[in-house]
Amino acid sequence: MKKKKQLFVILAVALILSGAYGLVNLSKNKNLKSEESIESSYEVPESWKLTELDEADLNSVTLDNEAGRFTLVRKADDWLVQNRENLKLDPQAKAEFIMSFLRVISFDQISPNSSNAVAYGLDENSNKAILGLTDGSEIILSIGSTNPSGSGHYVQNEGDPAIYLLSSYISQALLANVNMLRDRSLPSINPQELAYMKISGNREIEIVPHFQFETFESGLSHFLMTSPYKRPVPVNSETFSKEMENLFKGLFIQSFPGDDTDSSVTGLNESAKILTMKDTSGAELNLLVGKDDGQGGLYCKLPEDPGIFTISKDSLKLVNMRPFDLADHFIRLIGIDLIDRLTVRRGSKTWEGSIKRLDKETEEYYFQGKKIEEDPFKEMYQKVLYLLSEGETPEGTQVSANAEITIEYTGNSANPGKTKAEFYNYNDDYYAVRIDSNPSEFLIGRYQLDVIFSDITIDTGFCIFLTNSLNIQNIYQEH
Repeated sequence: MKKKKQLFVILAVALILSGAYGLVNLSKNKNLKSEESIESSYEVPESWKLTELDEADLNSVTLDNEAGRFTLVRKADDWLVQNRENLKLDPQAKAEFIMSFLRVISFDQISPNSSNAVAYGLDENSNKAILGLTDGSEIILSIGSTNPSGSGHYVQNEGDPAIYLLSSYISQALLANVNMLRDRSLPSINPQELAYMKISGNREIEIVPHFQFETFESGLSHFLMTSPYKRPVPVNSETFSKEMENLFKGLFIQSFPGDDTDSSVTGLNESAKILTMKDTSGAELNLLVGKDDGQGGLYCKLPEDPGIFTISKDSLKLVNMRPFDLADHFIRLIGIDLIDRLTVRRGSKTWEGSIKRLDKETEEYYFQGKKIEEDPFKEMYQKVLYLLSEGETPEGTQVSANAEITIEYTGNSANPGKTKAEFYNYNDDYYAVRIDSNPSEFLIGRYQLDVIFSDITIDTGFCIFLTNSLNIQNIYQEH
């Protein structure tokens, strides 16, 4: 009896497993039928291959369209513009351009045998793409007008009477011009690591990183202008930083007007300015800058490249700035911590202020040999410090033999020596300024010196600073 029960259990389990297996198979069969049904209901759209090539099959691609005619030819493993091999092309744009001709496929055959191709803009004057193959044969695609919706162009393959519609996404490559393939980048320079700048033109400007060129030099600028001035002049940091930022923000090619544009139009001849920049890594940019193109740009080119292009006029303001506009205008920016004595002479009168340093923290201030308070001494020194040039001394100016005013700085023990600024008569409004033995290169308004002397009177050897309402900044603004 026990054996019969065991047999019954075994048979029951077998039946359950068999049923489950059948259900699984049934489910699989239903899924397969469902998938087959979906596949059978999906229709692959009909297509027509106008070209089916490997890149190795191509020797050349010629486009002859409204934008002009150009040919890309294979040279070793590269593609170059025929007769303009030096023209720099964008690698990605070039690769995509060639790729677009290997599989030209239409999904809409307008007519298998049209006898009225002209109605579709297809005639002997049509735009053409000519593919030169390695076996010597050619594939010629004629590109006609757009369809009514503007979504594509009518195309015909020479030797095939059929007319096809190519989507505008595909046909745009057949209507390209060579400028669409050109590299719009310029040699890269790191402005944070600028090592040298030169602007060649009527007056050459040279700018280099700051270096100590005299004992008392204490300018705040990171750069010096070593040309056109005979004595290095600190560059105005605020102005230079602003113009450098502006330059690099727009330092890219805007457009290509055509390499055959006459130099009398572009100004890219001996009258062109040349912007040269180098950074500490050795990277270098040389840019020829010509005339205004009348559309917000300046004609430019690279010396080693025949291509003409334009760059935003606003970004190239630096190239056309006057040296004086880039210069720091302080006559002598010498920190009070560098000197022991300041001497001012005007005609037969002399004023002398000095500093006696008792220790690192204690200083005594003297004027005309008499001890005075710190504040009036520093007030006087600050006004001398803020003497600013207002223009350049014209080339060839001859100054008189004797200076009308001299301001002399005597260094302390850590900065021994003397330096002076001399002010010579130029006209009724300006003095010509000389620094030490250097020729005069800048002018300063007489009113600036008058302010200093109007604030100093001599009374029994004491310095009295008048507490009047005269404000030097207001005077600067009035002038």
